[in-house]
Amino acid sequence: MAVLVQLSGLPGTGKTTSAESLDPKKTFFIDADKKGLSWTQWRKSYNAENKNYVSTSDLTKIVPLLLHISEKRPEIEVVYIDTINSITSDIVMLDMKKPDYNQWKEMAADIYELQDLVRTKLRDNLIVYMAAHIEPYTLNGMVYWRTKFDGQKLTKLNMNGKLNYNLYTHVEGEGDNRKYSFITQNDGYTEARSTRGALPLKMEANLSTVTGMIQFAEGIEGSYLPPTKK
Repeated sequence: MAVLVQLSGLPGTGKTTSAESLDPKKTFFIDADKKGLSWTQWRKSYNAENKNYVSTSDLTKIVPLLLHISEKRPEIEVVYIDTINSITSDIVMLDMKKPDYNQWKEMAADIYELQDLVRTKLRDNLIVYMAAHIEPYTLNGMVYWRTKFDGQKLTKLNMNGKLNYNLYTHVEGEGDNRKYSFITQNDGYTEARSTRGALPLKMEANLSTVTGMIQFAEGIEGSYLPPTKK
């Protein structure tokens, strides 16, 4: 099974930019938001000619693409899907006019099957990042954060319970002094989680580092593995 990692946070908090450090020769971007990547000159590294970038939110294209990468592209170590929210929104908007269409039921089934595909049918040494937006909710007078989904079906299914890794973005400071980090464990207000001992509780939002540490923790052979301590 591939390793599924959700990157959760509000827009503009470093989810996509954290991938700038990844090697384009070993990374494939699925741009479901269809807005391009979030750093300058990204098109020189990620494009159709390099066969490492596609702009689509269509699951009928994404699913076979993931299977192709898993089976035919052994050089690819990381797939980044940006974002799962655009996939769910487009499922609803494209099909909601069908008279017999239960949009929330179908959307939930599609996303559930997408995540299940990653966990059960993709090769073991592949890491799949799925970016997701979050929303606040109130419980007993306290404000908490969770993955934002259209409708409530996926929320009720507790999709977070099926993740070993759900990293939450965190931004400190202002202007040029802003620092972008990932929170890797539940702090009482989020759904953050990670395999015990795999990642520090808080770390720089740098997917090259994250990938290396996950490869090491999961026993995956890959080029991002951190150096062995002597």
